[in-house]
Amino acid sequence: LKAVENADGKLVALNKRGDIVIVDDDGIELERHNVPLGAAVHVQEGKKIKTGTVLCKWDPFTIPIISETEGRVRYADLVEGKTFKTEKEKGKKRATRVVIEHKGDLHPQLVVEDKKGNVLGLYPVPEKAYLEVEDGQKIGQGELLAKSSREAGGTQDITGGLPRVTELFEARKPKDPSIMSEIDGVVEFGDHKRGKRTIIVKALGPGGEVLEEVEHSVPQGKHLRVHKGDEVRAGEPLVDGPLYPEDILRIRGDEEVQEYLMREIQNVYRSQSVPIDDKHVETILSQMMRKIQVNDPGDSDFLPGAVVDKHRFRLQNERLRSERRKPATGHTLLLGITKASLSSDSFISAASFQETTKVLTEAALAGKRDYLVGLKENVILGHMVPTGTGFREHYRTRVKKNIDFGELRTGSGAVGMGGGLDADMEALLAGSVDPLAGSLGATGTDDVMLAPETDPMTDIQVPPPPAMEQVSDPDAPDWDDPL
Repeated sequence: LKAVENADGKLVALNKRGDIVIVDDDGIELERHNVPLGAAVHVQEGKKIKTGTVLCKWDPFTIPIISETEGRVRYADLVEGKTFKTEKEKGKKRATRVVIEHKGDLHPQLVVEDKKGNVLGLYPVPEKAYLEVEDGQKIGQGELLAKSSREAGGTQDITGGLPRVTELFEARKPKDPSIMSEIDGVVEFGDHKRGKRTIIVKALGPGGEVLEEVEHSVPQGKHLRVHKGDEVRAGEPLVDGPLYPEDILRIRGDEEVQEYLMREIQNVYRSQSVPIDDKHVETILSQMMRKIQVNDPGDSDFLPGAVVDKHRFRLQNERLRSERRKPATGHTLLLGITKASLSSDSFISAASFQETTKVLTEAALAGKRDYLVGLKENVILGHMVPTGTGFREHYRTRVKKNIDFGELRTGSGAVGMGGGLDADMEALLAGSVDPLAGSLGATGTDDVMLAPETDPMTDIQVPPPPAMEQVSDPDAPDWDDPL
């Protein structure tokens, strides 16, 4: 937390990523609270506090611009009538200056200088911001230079929120997205290029040397969320606006984009008191991210740029590593639910959704095979769905002989000594023996028979369960794999 004492003797937070941490006598962290920019800090570092102590206060309806140094203010590109206007409300003696929308090469900024004219601080001012200082005014550390109102979202009903859910599930680019930092580093402002402001993020080494720098172009009028000298992390937004899921995936990785999509989708429904368990959304997100684009095929059979299933990609790499060969590399793709459905390995399933003619034509030209692994393709063809008792190992199991255990318990059967149960049957009834294990104790009596010649559901001749050894196609599914 970076804080300075203002003219009123109060501590003012100057950065957005500062925290107040509460620890016990042993130094163990008990609580952590983020302190917003411009908040008035009410506690001193190292001081003991009691439960209920106010740590800081801030205005939740405004975004402040705070001076980090003392000096004199100079207006830069702030021209009345062009970049700002003066408004005077009834009942107020002091007029307010508001930055207005403008075009051209003017970029409104507040510059803080010392007595010799050296620039100590540079603060870009966004549109609709209210100027709190005058040109040439002398200011101190932690003084408010300008502020802009936070745009409160209007009341949204479930209809207004559903387009947002559609945008998220289809992985579309938002209308006016934010710009995220590509790397960890320190913020600096560059020159204006083609009417856009340049934000430079520099990654510094232990000795202060620049290891890497990335330029980000920001459209004019965007409200900046960072200031010169701020430390940012990769994926942190530099300006206001909704985040683009593709950027989060590229910069932060798979888990971050899944958490973001989950949080945004649930926010829409929870705002209308519509409870949806996370597992349902997670199932959809896992299907949206089940494809990988190959960057380097290594010693695999993949082609550069090929889009393959994650499971197949992992199996191929595991085989290559076991043979001490070079595995393939790739990156996860984020597909919208429509595109994810059309990219299914089953062309029957894909054709039943959208673009039927296109899907079937491509499947015919490519000579594709459908191994009927999923649900939809089996439903379409009238087969038993491969779930639960419909798994092939289950519905190919047939009972050879039925035994009435009730009669055995009454002693009417001829099993064991004196008409009662023998030791093996007692163990079976007690649950210590698996009835499908193929034998009962040392008797060797088979109770079940696997892989019959006919399907018990239809009495139609069926082939034996397929296995990887019987399939020459490398794209064939692994029937022994539970996934």
